[in-house]
Amino acid sequence: MKPTDEQIKEFWEWCGWSIYQDIGRWHSIRPDGTRYMGTTDEKFLPLLFEPLDLNNLFKYAVPKLFEMGYWIKTSHQHSMYDVVDSHSAEVGQHKFTGGGKFSCQENPALALFWAIWEVIKDDKT
Repeated sequence: MKPTDEQIKEFWEWCGWSIYQDIGRWHSIRPDGTRYMGTTDEKFLPLLFEPLDLNNLFKYAVPKLFEMGYWIKTSHQHSMYDVVDSHSAEVGQHKFTGGGKFSCQENPALALFWAIWEVIKDDKT
């Protein structure tokens, strides 16, 4: 399952990205303060962030998880009888706080995204 545009925006903001509007134009700012992209059309706001791929997840989200005391585990399952490969990701804390956040998807980046998303949801409460 793919995340919604709102979930993507919330995810990147959790990772430290921000969006600001200046003279009718929206800009996204990376966590290091550099400008990434801009648009004049509000419907393109989701494109102001980098793609949700493994490279970007490990660059922006995983370091934040480590800072918060989480660990991650990813795996890939395949058998000659399965039509579809399965990728899983689990995110948990070093201290026992009720178990890890688990996700299983066909796409490894989405598996990791949804496991991290569970942490984000818990972080908001």
